Amino acid sequence: MEWNEKLQLIIDYVENHLQRKEEAVVSEEISKTAGCSFAFF
Repeated sequence: MEWNEKLQLIIDYVENHLQRKEEAVVSEEISKTAGCSFAFF
């Protein structure tokens, strides 16, 4: 998967959690999708 596709998945995840579900964003989910540590991301 290309970096821009991963980034779009992360954006979708964040938007879904903050706007629709009003839930906290889990940094581990972002790290898993990005394929790097959250700090590096």
